[in-house]
Amino acid sequence: GGVPEWAPGRLRSEWAANLIQKTSTGIMGFQEIQPDQIRTIDKIIGNRFDFWPGNKNGPRAAWQTVAWDSAKWEMVTAENVDLPVLGKTRPHPLVLLRNRETGKQVWLFNIHSSSKKTPERIKERRKALKIQVKVVNKKRKTGVPVVLLGDFNDRTEAFCTIVGQTDLKATIGGKA
Repeated sequence: GGVPEWAPGRLRSEWAANLIQKTSTGIMGFQEIQPDQIRTIDKIIGNRFDFWPGNKNGPRAAWQTVAWDSAKWEMVTAENVDLPVLGKTRPHPLVLLRNRETGKQVWLFNIHSSSKKTPERIKERRKALKIQVKVVNKKRKTGVPVVLLGDFNDRTEAFCTIVGQTDLKATIGGKA
């Protein structure tokens, strides 16, 4: 992007792909990823992962993408949840995966909330959190686990709202 102290997007996507190859990562969420970066990552990791939405629905949708190891997981269904971001709405992927070995399913919900501590962005994040809680609780009624991925840009309020108003637990512990 336009941040001079950052390496170019192409190089950062190569670094990300190299990191993915060195780990046993099976599920990932990307925020602010660009279509060319998705192509670069996919090429380097040898088409090992499937992406949603990836480059299927244009750059606006690609911005929030989830990926999974296609040898381990298959997509059952996918949808987008429109959440407020930077004065507009942006689609956020909600994907139901099935493990190829066990048949167990999991929902992935990839979040990227507005940054900055301005009154407008704080209000926007709170509105997004209400929608996220509603979506999580609806999906949890099916008995299928939900995994939230992403960048909430507000650690305490996001944590307390999500953990306090759903049955989800933080992977690193803590109480609302």
